[in-house]
Amino acid sequence: MSLEMPRRSAIKISALAGGGLALGWLVGESAEASDGVVDPAGALLPPGGSGLVAAQAVSVVMSPFMKLYPDNRMEFVLDRVEMGQGTATSQAMLLCEELDFPFEGISVLHATAHKDYKNTKFGSQMTGGSTSVVEGHEKLRTAGAQVRERLRLAAASGWKKPVDDVIASQGKLSLRSDPRTVATYGDFASQAAAIEATAVVLKPWSEHRLIGTSPKRLDGNLKSTGKAVFGIDAAPPGSAVAVLIRPPRVGLEPGSIDSAAASAIPGVHKVIVAAGGVAVIAERYWQARSAAGLVRITWNQIPGAQPFSLDTQELRAIHLEAAKNPGKSHRSEGDWANTYRGDVLKVLADYEVPYLAHATMEPQNASCLLREPSAAAVEGLPLVEIWAGSQVPDLAVSEVAEFLGCKRQDVLFHNTYLGGGFGRRLTADYILEAIAIAQAATKVLKGRPLQLVFSREDDMKHDDFRPMAAVHMLGSLDKNKKLSSFFFRSASQSILRQYAPDLVQTMVPGWVPPGVSRLGASLVSRFAGPAVSLEGAKDFPYVCPNIEVEYAEVDLPVRVGFWRSVGHSINGFVIESFIDELAHIAEEDPYLFRKAHLKQGDRRMGVLDRVAQVSGWGKALPQGVFEGIAVHKSFDSYVAEVCRVSVSGSEIKIHEVFCVVDCGRVIHPENVKAQIESGVVYGLSAALYGEVDFADGSVVQGNFNDYPVLRHDACPVMVTEILESTAEPTGVGEPGTPPIAAALCNALFKATGKRIRTLPLSRTL
Repeated sequence: MSLEMPRRSAIKISALAGGGLALGWLVGESAEASDGVVDPAGALLPPGGSGLVAAQAVSVVMSPFMKLYPDNRMEFVLDRVEMGQGTATSQAMLLCEELDFPFEGISVLHATAHKDYKNTKFGSQMTGGSTSVVEGHEKLRTAGAQVRERLRLAAASGWKKPVDDVIASQGKLSLRSDPRTVATYGDFASQAAAIEATAVVLKPWSEHRLIGTSPKRLDGNLKSTGKAVFGIDAAPPGSAVAVLIRPPRVGLEPGSIDSAAASAIPGVHKVIVAAGGVAVIAERYWQARSAAGLVRITWNQIPGAQPFSLDTQELRAIHLEAAKNPGKSHRSEGDWANTYRGDVLKVLADYEVPYLAHATMEPQNASCLLREPSAAAVEGLPLVEIWAGSQVPDLAVSEVAEFLGCKRQDVLFHNTYLGGGFGRRLTADYILEAIAIAQAATKVLKGRPLQLVFSREDDMKHDDFRPMAAVHMLGSLDKNKKLSSFFFRSASQSILRQYAPDLVQTMVPGWVPPGVSRLGASLVSRFAGPAVSLEGAKDFPYVCPNIEVEYAEVDLPVRVGFWRSVGHSINGFVIESFIDELAHIAEEDPYLFRKAHLKQGDRRMGVLDRVAQVSGWGKALPQGVFEGIAVHKSFDSYVAEVCRVSVSGSEIKIHEVFCVVDCGRVIHPENVKAQIESGVVYGLSAALYGEVDFADGSVVQGNFNDYPVLRHDACPVMVTEILESTAEPTGVGEPGTPPIAAALCNALFKATGKRIRTLPLSRTL
């Protein structure tokens, strides 16, 4: 495909029926199917003939979430992102259920950044917090029902029949009075698009035919055949490639640079200072990567910046000290201190967890194209285009617009499949770096697009890490061996303190001056503090008359961010391990001890009882095999897990994991099971091996050789069951992770007699 083709092509940007944003390229004769084309929803279609046909055909935008073609094909515009969690399938099922359209006959497109796609739970176009189904189940069913009714009205008008005579079923319209009169949805799409949507009554859950079943995932074939377009595949034709050499620790900037050897490599165009580091721009990735290894840089301390040269042991000491000193109270009931002093049976414990990397299989990357303002205006093109996989496309647009000093509507974002997110792609640092390099290299690029690609080492060493934490707990039992006091103090960095200013920027209307929005963001940041740090602790579920929950914020320049299940990933481990400690001094079965301390009606009871039944809890186990149990609520879903292990020396073998989940009404049962088990594997990896160390302020780990994850041959047999429920749907992307470390360590205590209070196990066992 000629590089000049996009500049010569006409782009139409129009808000069509239902407020849907349509962006359609007119593809010239030089286009090749293998290059991929930009779809009307602003997403990059996978290479192949079907994508090209869709782009050339005329579609009708029926709502922000769907388009119909005359041949009755339907494209679902996914307002969230697909990063392996099955969102594309579950969200499309919700729309198709009420639309009454054949599920196998649709394709999925990632939405561009647009106000119609904001997640109402956050006020931002965010995929996170296990909210996709929670936020989308009623919205998407309603959208489907409204389109269905508009199609019925259009058919009734065209056939001159009462609307009650028109049946809409499986993508076809027909008449009750004359079954021979049949049309497809596509036949009446144009007429229906002109009809205003009205209020609809949704089907009762009992009448669903698609929801509650497990059709094949819509992304499965694309991924298994290599046709799915991830961010790393999405660079426009003719892109140059950049590799960024970042400072080895915070507070440094490039000083002297020797790039002679790097510049001599064929294909290398330029070595420049940009984005806080040194960028190597080349024709191909490996040319840039090879050259980067030859650049010699002297790093200087940034004037006024606080030096950072701590190592892991010093960071641990800072957190442990903070956990010993008074924090800010966030829950206070009764008089825990006097009760604790008066009780005979008591436990005091300090728990520690390390920094963790996200370790997404696809390292961070982003492509961009910056146009001269005058040329963009003449040709009617966006000033900036971005191709990347992001969990927050509107945040990326907002930050890019602020960085370049342009309007948000001048930035066009093309979202893609994500090769893993886990919270890492909730920030836009990699996108801003690509923009900064492209801006600094305009004379080198001469109008070409630029793709920035992280190596695995770049990704590991420059992550937004799950915070390190130290947790100080005290608990006691009364004379009846009932929990009588519980004290909890967590010391960690605040994720929201760092993240809130960026998120607030996406919520502020475009007409608000940047200075005002930044002031508002800084004020929010001041009060954001512990919101996610106390997840799963502030709502301590066990019956206890005297409770104190505190948070001690640790101020460090280490970048931290959201990691799968966020605060629950820490507090699920420490609290469920501590409850086991209390059960042990009470000389009670840990399952029965939990049951005795849960409130009547608590849905934890249901999953706890069922996992005990499914696993055969308490029955005789093979020689040398031991089991542990844990239960936790996160993101409004309830998960109980039993883990069975054996230990030989320092070698741990995990035999089986039993999981029971209560996540309300279920959209796609097999996907729920897959997500719970995925969360278990993610949590086991962290519990067994996960830690990010620092030496002289620099991250030590750099790849899977020193940051291992659970391999297939070490993965346990998993049995997962979903409790039937009539409650509203809740999330499943994260709730499988929080209980598993506790269930594992509780089993290890039975096996070894050693209580595990510090992770990972590779460090402590």
